[in-house]
Amino acid sequence: TPDAWLGPEIQSSTDWIYRLTPDDVAELRAALAQARARDADIYRWTRDDFPLPHLGPRIRAWLDELDRGRGFILVKGFPVAEHSKDDCAGIYWGIGLHMGRAISQNTDGDLLGHIRDTGANPKDYGVRLYKTRAEQDFHTDGADIIGLFCLRPAKSGGVSRIVSSVAIFNEMLRLRPELASVLFKPFPFDTQGQHKPGQKPWFELPICQFADERLRTFFIPWYIR
Repeated sequence: TPDAWLGPEIQSSTDWIYRLTPDDVAELRAALAQARARDADIYRWTRDDFPLPHLGPRIRAWLDELDRGRGFILVKGFPVAEHSKDDCAGIYWGIGLHMGRAISQNTDGDLLGHIRDTGANPKDYGVRLYKTRAEQDFHTDGADIIGLFCLRPAKSGGVSRIVSSVAIFNEMLRLRPELASVLFKPFPFDTQGQHKPGQKPWFELPICQFADERLRTFFIPWYIR
């Protein structure tokens, strides 16, 4: 399937990059102004509050690429320096409204989180690594789609990397098929304190499952370890 890609193949092409046009940016700005005029709270916006008549169809094409294509896309060209952090958050949220329904990945209920070093100790139980300076292993997040919007590059480090879990699985199947089959058995995941009162502080889930004719992978190595 198209999501079984290798790094060198990706590096030799650019069709996974979409560069926003001046018209796209103007449409996003207009949509932001209209949505804010209706409600100052972005979490109460609907897709109709953030109209994207021309960019919207392109976003639907992104969804097809995420679900049935390579599984990722890079969008470039938004003039971050010309906008406040709140403006960027509103535009990012508005684009998300055209992609699906936002869900929280933590018990704090955060729907729009900020990735920055807060000084937290990455070795403390329950500390989310995106709030520290620690390097994160390859992992997946608990959502159908995850997005990142870079507002300010780090002075050093902070490089994001992606890899195809399907390509990794295929390589395991080629080299060690007896280990590949283990990925379909339940693994224990520690919730790192991200569970509701009365619930167990761990859950079991296979790393790999087949669903809707696709290999679906959920892997957070430090939660398993």
